[in-house]
Amino acid sequence: MMSESIQPLGVEDLELCTELFIHVFHTEPWNEHWTKETAGKKLNDLFNTPGFTGYGMFDRGELIGFLAGYTEQRYDGKQFYLVEFCVKPERQRKGYGSKLLSYLERKLREQNVGHVYLLTMRDSFTEIFYKKKNYRVSGRIVLMAKNLNQL
Repeated sequence: MMSESIQPLGVEDLELCTELFIHVFHTEPWNEHWTKETAGKKLNDLFNTPGFTGYGMFDRGELIGFLAGYTEQRYDGKQFYLVEFCVKPERQRKGYGSKLLSYLERKLREQNVGHVYLLTMRDSFTEIFYKKKNYRVSGRIVLMAKNLNQL
């Protein structure tokens, strides 16, 4: 049985979130090499973005997952960009992420946010997770990239 609680995140939670972020993204399928410095800077920037919203899931005081992003005004209403979402690997596929995402969506509806956008890894369990939650690949948006180190 789950004994977790979901709480709003603030800058006082940055260190806990940074540690969890590094732990999660060092594992499959990402295998990313974040340091405390780079992950801390990334999350500090996010937490200080105007319109920031973040929630952490705690189990007996331990941070087991969090999501964070920001709301932006558009001509047709407000939209939310989900920038980071992670759950401890040993807690994944047990309903924690689903509960955290549902909580976020409920809070965003209360704020009259009309859309949620996010980026995720193609052909991975994360894409499958979001599709099960009725997210879809947008036909109007394409991710474009340019490697400035290979000019």
